[in-house]
Amino acid sequence: MSPFWMISVAWFCYGIFYQTALVHVVPYATDIGMSPISAATVLMIIGITGTIGRFTLGYVADRFGNMVTTYTSCGIIGLCYIGLMFSTGLSALYLFAVIFGYVVAFGLLLIPIMAEYFGLMEVGIISGFGIFTYYVGGALGPLTAGGIFDAAGSYHWAFAACAAAGLIGALLIWLASVGRKPLS
Repeated sequence: MSPFWMISVAWFCYGIFYQTALVHVVPYATDIGMSPISAATVLMIIGITGTIGRFTLGYVADRFGNMVTTYTSCGIIGLCYIGLMFSTGLSALYLFAVIFGYVVAFGLLLIPIMAEYFGLMEVGIISGFGIFTYYVGGALGPLTAGGIFDAAGSYHWAFAACAAAGLIGALLIWLASVGRKPLS
């Protein structure tokens, strides 16, 4: 598979795990016995730490590289979902929200990655396709997670699928970066 397709599929995975958390973390929290206010606080923490991540992950990417920052973040998200599968209390969900919210901010690195690997001449169309794959994943992820929940009566397998999406995204970004030198 070419780096273009690896990066595009990774962004599809990003849409799956990012949007699934935003749609399903509050219902999951109330299902395990949290009050609606506490459950909504989990989503608020994701938003706050995501804002901090957007300001600081650019700095991290400048130091370690866009691809390294991206595949590390995807891998951490996969691990976050594994932890979420087994969480049963408020503190575990808050920990998920802090870590997930911070590292999911790596999404801002799509355009710099596309520019590095494919040049500036067509960065608009190439990045646009990557963003399109994100939106397709973002539409299918929560819908699929809801279907899994309806069939199984639990979010366990839906979160397992999101963990797999994070780990697959990490693997694909890593594979796209192996042996390939960016243009810039």
